[in-house]
Amino acid sequence: MKIILTILFLSAASSLLFTSCNKGEIPLTAYNLNDSVFLRKASMSNFTEIALGQIAADSSSDPAIQQFGEQMVTEHTAAQQQLGSLASAIGLGLSNALDAEHQQLAANLLTLKDRAFDSLYIHSQVRDHQATVTFFKQQSAHGLQKELKQYMYSTLPEIEQHLQVARVLASKY
Repeated sequence: MKIILTILFLSAASSLLFTSCNKGEIPLTAYNLNDSVFLRKASMSNFTEIALGQIAADSSSDPAIQQFGEQMVTEHTAAQQQLGSLASAIGLGLSNALDAEHQQLAANLLTLKDRAFDSLYIHSQVRDHQATVTFFKQQSAHGLQKELKQYMYSTLPEIEQHLQVARVLASKY
């Protein structure tokens, strides 16, 4: 009898929890593995663009690359702040370190100058933004959080715009 009452209680509690949500969505304080993976990868992407963008803004010899680097710092900082608010509401942390690949890229960039620097930086931007666009599109079909989906859909056009600008700049190198 206790088991049946417990099951009924849990069923009722679950029903109350999800009735305030739109169909197919879960409350912000709940998340699934896809949401957690998205937060981690999107955060790492933003952090990487901020760090590398600052290096480009400080080190590039091409004013267009410098401006692009500054844009990456500004826009990805705003995106990271928005993502940070969502992560806090869910109860997850964000990445604040470069992965090994991007640590090596940053180290390489710091040793280069002029055209070699600009070429390596902007081609890495094409590659990274393409990977982020692909990831966002794949993730949009799997995440359940309404707020994370809104973040994806509002941020994706900016990332695609960054990719287009990076491709144009890369064509000079």
